[in-house]
Parts: sequence; C-alpha cells; structure tokens
Amino acid sequence: MSTFYEFRLLNLQERFQIDPINWGLLKAHEDYRAGRITLHEMANQARSHRFSLLDFTARLAVTAGKITRAGGDTAKHHAAVMGVVNEIIAIAMEILPEPKRIDALPVEVRWRIYHHYVNIPPELPLVPRGSRAEGYLECECDNPGALDRWAISARHWGKKLDIRLALASKFMRDDFLGYLYNRHLFYFPCVCNMAYHISTNAILASSLAHVKFHWAGVAAEEGLRDLGRLKTVKHLTVVISTRTTDYTTEHEQMLARYFGRRHHRKDIQDAVGIWKLIALRGIDAVEVEHIARWRDTQRQSSDRKALDQLLRATVTLPRECEECTDD
Repeated sequence: MSTFYEFRLLNLQERFQIDPINWGLLKAHEDYRAGRITLHEMANQARSHRFSLLDFTARLAVTAGKITRAGGDTAKHHAAVMGVVNEIIAIAMEILPEPKRIDALPVEVRWRIYHHYVNIPPELPLVPRGSRAEGYLECECDNPGALDRWAISARHWGKKLDIRLALASKFMRDDFLGYLYNRHLFYFPCVCNMAYHISTNAILASSLAHVKFHWAGVAAEEGLRDLGRLKTVKHLTVVISTRTTDYTTEHEQMLARYFGRRHHRKDIQDAVGIWKLIALRGIDAVEVEHIARWRDTQRQSSDRKALDQLLRATVTLPRECEECTDD
C-alpha cells in the first residue's frame, strides 16, 4: 500500500497530521508515477517545497520508533508514507539533465511543431502585413486586404494568422517565419506590394518558395526584377486582370509624346514588366489564373492560355550559372 489514493482512503492526512503542501507532494508523486507529469515537473515541485518536505521527514522520523513498536496497520501505513517521502527526496536531489530547447531539435521536428501551431492548409493564400505597403514606389493600387489581412480567400476573408510565436525570441522569429514563408503560399495583391515586402523583409526574401501575385501596379518592373533575385521561389502563380495593362511601358510613354496615346485595348504582351516576368528562371511549376470575379474584372481566356504557355516555356528553364555569367 503506497499509492496516494490509498492514503486518502485511509485518511492518513489527518491521522499523521500531514500539511497541505506535503499532501500535495504526495499527490504529485502519484501523478509522476502515472505519467501525468514529467520527472522535471516532479523534481521542481519537490525542490520548491524542500524546507517543508525536510520538516515533514523529521517529524516522521521522530514518531517512527514509537509507531513501529506498536505494530499493526498503523506501522505499515507509516512505513508506506516514509517510503514515498524518501522517493520524493531522492528525485529532488537527483541532478536532472536540462530539457531540450526547441532550437536543439532537428529542423524537421521544429517545422512539424510549427505546422500544428499554424493549423491552416499550406495552400490557403496568405497576405503578409505591412503598414507602409500602400504608396510604396508610388503605388496607387486599390487592394482590399493589402494592409492588415493574411487569408484572402472569400471563405476566410479577414482572418488574421496568429504569429505571436515569432515574438518569443530572435531564434523563434527567424525559424518560425522562415518555415512560414517556405511552406505556405503567399499572395501579393499587386506587384508594388510584392516589391515592398521583398525589399523590407529579409526573412521573406531568403525563404519565400510559393508565390502568387496579381500582375498589376505601376511598379511592376521593379517588383518582378526583385522577384527574379530570389533563388528560393519554386512555385509561381500569376493572376491577371484588366488592370494588368493599366500602365504603359517606358517605350510607350516616350512614343506617346510624339504620336499620341493609343486608345484601343492593350494586349497582355504590352503589359508593364512582361520582359522581367519571362526572364525569371529556376521555377519548378508555374500557372496563370484569372482574377476572382468578386475582386476585379477578368481578361479573355485567350490571354490566360497564351501567357500560361509562354511562362511554362521560359521560367521553368534552369538558372544561368553565376560563375559563368561573371566571366
């Protein structure tokens, strides 16, 4: 007989005048044996109440001789309590190894932890936040959700992602955000917005792997040029709309000063940033999508199909050898 529940059934707390602190330690010992708390938790509780525990041990030792001579069940119960107390003292005196820190775990294990912490499908598009994204590079795009929302699907609109884990430490910030940018799909409401985040977020720029962006904005050249510098991007989704051809290229602006502006509908091959886009390399998978009808006006299907074929034939080519280009 040495379990806490037997001690409670026999009313040993009152019979041996066990104070609440030491009674709680006996309960904690039972929880440890049952696997409800860890060895570290048991040791910490015993150490935090060590003076009370030592005083209780001394009182049991004083009465041990008298109770043993009396014999009977009381002596057996007393010996059982003493045995448990001695086990608790042994645990408290044991030098325990420090529990593993999360940074000591393999990266696969850490990322698995982050996956359960985030608890959203990786394919759900996320929008990175940026209080100064509006107006960057003279951006005038009207992008709902560009400032303060993460999830942009119609069903999840307005849901913010909890990233407080990144505030725990510098390591957690770099490691957790690195996982997030590498494993989840990130959507940029315009190319200006993408340029802002690439240029101001070093962790994003070094980890981003799955990119989806709305090809629109006055800074399309700059944004696509910055995207081309990222070597981690492996999956690319280009979203097109009628706003893709809202702005004119530098050549068109120069010619317009002499020949006037063309008022007919611009083709997608005349969009700002087209040459930067098809100059991307090293992309494993690419696709072109129409903008959602609830967000903007869609282009013709022929534009989507032609651009999709063009990008599959160009951006999936391997990157050029940097050492070779330097020569």
